[in-house]
Amino acid sequence: MPYDGNYTVGSEPRSTSDGRITLKVGETATISGLPAGSTYQVQEIEVPAGWLLKSATGNLSGAIAANETAGLTFTNEYATSGWVQLMAYKQLEGGTVEDGQFEFELLDSTDKVIETVKNGPVDTNETIPDPDHTGTGTAPEVANPAYGLAPVYFSTLTFDEETTETYTIREQIPADAEETESGIWVKDGIVYDGSTWTVTVEMSDNGNGTLTPTVTYAKDGTSADMATFTNTLEPTSLTVRKSLENEQLSESAQANATFTFTLSLKDATGASLAEPIDGQVYNEDGTKVEGEFGTVTVSDGGSFSLGAGQYVVFDEVPVGTVYEVTEEDKPGWTQVADNTTGTSGTLGSEGAEAVVTNAYSARGTATFRATKLYNGSVPEDGQFTFLLVDETEGSESEGMLLQSVTNNEFGQIEFQPIEYTEADDGKTFTYSLYEQNGGEENISYDNSVVKVEVTVADNGDGTLAITTTYNGEANPYEFQNWLAVTLARTGGPGVWAASVGTVVVALGCLAYLRRKRERDLHDAKHARR
Repeated sequence: MPYDGNYTVGSEPRSTSDGRITLKVGETATISGLPAGSTYQVQEIEVPAGWLLKSATGNLSGAIAANETAGLTFTNEYATSGWVQLMAYKQLEGGTVEDGQFEFELLDSTDKVIETVKNGPVDTNETIPDPDHTGTGTAPEVANPAYGLAPVYFSTLTFDEETTETYTIREQIPADAEETESGIWVKDGIVYDGSTWTVTVEMSDNGNGTLTPTVTYAKDGTSADMATFTNTLEPTSLTVRKSLENEQLSESAQANATFTFTLSLKDATGASLAEPIDGQVYNEDGTKVEGEFGTVTVSDGGSFSLGAGQYVVFDEVPVGTVYEVTEEDKPGWTQVADNTTGTSGTLGSEGAEAVVTNAYSARGTATFRATKLYNGSVPEDGQFTFLLVDETEGSESEGMLLQSVTNNEFGQIEFQPIEYTEADDGKTFTYSLYEQNGGEENISYDNSVVKVEVTVADNGDGTLAITTTYNGEANPYEFQNWLAVTLARTGGPGVWAASVGTVVVALGCLAYLRRKRERDLHDAKHARR
């Protein structure tokens, strides 16, 4: 049964009723006056945290002999233990870190490599439970500072005493990476982070056998909550060139030859590039464009403009950027697919060039018209025929009959439209328009030959300004035919009337013969051609 009685610790009297005796380091408890033959059993219980029973000397159990003292000594030893896991984080600006893509080294204070590990998968948790939550219930969610970063875990480090240790974390540069003139290391378009992080670990004794770590990360003397290594994609160039197929353009087309482009810029994840890119504009001969139009700054989805033959060079674009160049539609201009290249793709270290080639064209038509009267009234539909002859000097169809049409029921004369192109800019075309003599003896035909002139001017937007004149006038010419009348001859006073009628008819015949002669000369001229 448990001892119930008195004992002393040094000169201090104490007592127990349950057999428990509590001693501090270096103290001794003495129980006096025990009857001879009394049996006992002693054991150390409820050892404080951090303390271990190292040894026990003397008989832990037995019987008390007369006039003898049974002595027992318990020896304890204090021991501490603790651990810490060091880590870092990895990010790739403009790209995504793949699981196990990069390697990292942990070095001790003598620069000895303790361990080499690879990064893990990117942390995709936008929030985490609040690590500082101390109340009851579920911890509230807070922003995850490691969101989008790839963690780097080193193995746990163990300690058995209070201490302060210093370590170094660095990224391992691939052996086949190339060092640039500026001292940075590059491989496969990735610029490696050559920085080092100093990690200080302070292990503090809690007095209960445990050690609590305090870890601080610092780079270049500046402390941070965590060690982050940032690799970047090597800058490369993207050139966008505006090319034209037309060897010569009208002044209006040249003045209007400014083209607008939209540029899509995505990283490997499909997200927009974080930073805009700057470009220098050059003329076709390689000279820089100065002033406000000489430089452009573009973000994803932004736009810029180039003149004919100009090109822009963006020389700080990250390798791996997914780009697409889109040209806005422009009246009069069409994109030449066979000569438009490199308008989309993924940038490698060698860069890329997008060439957008356009061809300019302009179209316009002239429709020649006239009107017809017969005896001062509208003729029958299709009663008279009219001809159009090309009189343009040097043209392939000079002197040739181009069209033949008849009047409609309203006396209107309309030829089929004649088309002109941008190549006709600044030119004048000449035609002759006249009525064909149908050979009807009782009809006095209008033998007029109308000079039709057409001037063409390029508007520079795919359309042509076409001006048509008829014998120098803007209004179409009006042809008139008359019914020929023969007057009866009578005696007396009627002779005078007949004479007057004869004079009128004679004058009409003279006018008719004069026009007929002009017409015959005109027909003979074209017959010789």
